[in-house]
Amino acid sequence: MDTTLCIAKKELADILNSKLVLIMLIFYVIVFVFSFNNSVSFRSENIGNLFMLFTYSTCYYSTLVAMSLGYSSFFAEMDGKAINTLLTKPLYRDTIINGKLLNALILSVGLFAFTTVLYILAILIYYNDPVEILSLFFNILPLMFFLSILCIIFFYSLTMMVCILIKDQVLSLFSSCLLWIILFYLINDNWFAGYVSYFFHSSELEYLICSFSPSWLVHSVLEQPDLLMATTVYGNTDLIKLSLYTFITVIITYIAFIRRDIN
Repeated sequence: MDTTLCIAKKELADILNSKLVLIMLIFYVIVFVFSFNNSVSFRSENIGNLFMLFTYSTCYYSTLVAMSLGYSSFFAEMDGKAINTLLTKPLYRDTIINGKLLNALILSVGLFAFTTVLYILAILIYYNDPVEILSLFFNILPLMFFLSILCIIFFYSLTMMVCILIKDQVLSLFSSCLLWIILFYLINDNWFAGYVSYFFHSSELEYLICSFSPSWLVHSVLEQPDLLMATTVYGNTDLIKLSLYTFITVIITYIAFIRRDIN
């Protein structure tokens, strides 16, 4: 356990020093500033715009940061950065991946907390009477926290798996970006899922295709913005599906990291 914590600590330091991660975080903040300004400009019409933006920030844009984290984490390993922290101790590959996953969980919580603080500060600064808005905001936090962790861990693990299978740095980064576009844009869009379902005359097929998209599952879950209600009302299983996708991706990445050569 001490070894795993040591690796997680070193991973955290290496990732925070990564230029790619820094660029993605700057991009994340810029997107937040512009998106928040656009959302609050319509606050008198629909306060839901603000919460939809929070959803996008924590479960959508944050996956881009997760992609850069997974990419940086793996290729830092190829330089032996985690291994070099423990030259005098027994070190096993499962210990390394455990440290990486622990680090991913810490970063996921940190990114959610960072986003939440940004929103609270922005609401306090922009609104004259923020009490009602903040009360609604805090009501959805438990569900948003769970969704955010799932989305970030899912794409962090998926990116690491791509890097394990494709060791060329440029190609693996391109493949990760392509997967992000497919999962978050293409398969739940009308031109793909809608066209396929229209071709086969099956609305159930459209639902099946869309259910492979994390962003579609998130929006479906948020129809009931309560952690308990989201899993019980009307037999909604989308939160369970997203949890299952994340769990399977983590397990496959774990096995691939242990079995494949990373040098």
